[in-house]
Amino acid sequence: MGQIYNIPFGANFCDVLAQKLLEATKDNAFELSKYTVILPTARATRNLQKSFSDFSENDNLILPRIISLNMLDEDNIELLGSGEILQTLSDVKRAFILSRFVLEIKPFELNKSQSMKLAFELGNLFDKIETQNLDVNNLAEIVPEEFAEHWQITLEFLNIISSKWKEYLEEKNLMSKAQQRNLILKSQNEIWKDSDENIIVAGFSSTIPAMLNLMETIYKSENGKVILQGLDRELSFDELSEINYLYGTYEIINKLQADKTQIQDWGTPEEQRQKLTALSMLPAEETDKWRTPQDYDLDKALDGLEYVACENEQEEADIISIIIRKHLENK
Repeated sequence: MGQIYNIPFGANFCDVLAQKLLEATKDNAFELSKYTVILPTARATRNLQKSFSDFSENDNLILPRIISLNMLDEDNIELLGSGEILQTLSDVKRAFILSRFVLEIKPFELNKSQSMKLAFELGNLFDKIETQNLDVNNLAEIVPEEFAEHWQITLEFLNIISSKWKEYLEEKNLMSKAQQRNLILKSQNEIWKDSDENIIVAGFSSTIPAMLNLMETIYKSENGKVILQGLDRELSFDELSEINYLYGTYEIINKLQADKTQIQDWGTPEEQRQKLTALSMLPAEETDKWRTPQDYDLDKALDGLEYVACENEQEEADIISIIIRKHLENK
């Protein structure tokens, strides 16, 4: 059985991960190259590579295989020759095709610019639906009865576009990106079953079924590790809504059937800040707890924080970008 750990908020995730792996392989630096580390984004892979460079005393260090979820797809592109996993289209090409289908539906009377914008959104929607192994028809089950009549018009539109899209893919012997990723993750899952490789999956808060299955396989393997981030052990899964930042983390814990109270921390948390963050993320019906005395020091929790009032999201984004740029220039 593998192991599961948590890197708390306040600790640099990639720095802690790199330090732990360097410590585990300090007696034989070559062992580090035998690890595979899977991270959620390409940026995370670059950050981890930098962390190894910052903390290693060996200039000739052979790094582990560090890949992101998208790179996992690319690395397994040879599986496309299996017959089950087919080629796919880029988001832009998909949008052009979906836009053409949209324009064929006369009652909507959209111009080309409007149809293209809608096509990109439709592509993203279809990806999200297929990622969860669902179908457009499942959308009919989520709408309250009072909206059923209006929703029916939208649902009919989605069914038409979805059918045309599926027919096009079948005719061209292609598949959607979401289908391709699900199948590649499924194939990788089979490859890593009963594996004794040192595989670490870290930093995910994923609710993608295929990724959850892969994480379970890694966790159950002899040398597999799952590394979570920012776990709040005080919350229960029932208290979380799907928009809570910890919802995906708790789904992972449930999938692995792990006891959150037994998950050890890697790194030292900023306890006061973490308690305040957890409190601020409580679901709406629990926010009355903000008024009750808490076992943390508010001054310490807010130390180093600045508050900037913004009139809109654009101003907020501009200020964030200026702060990041200033930080990088002064680094």
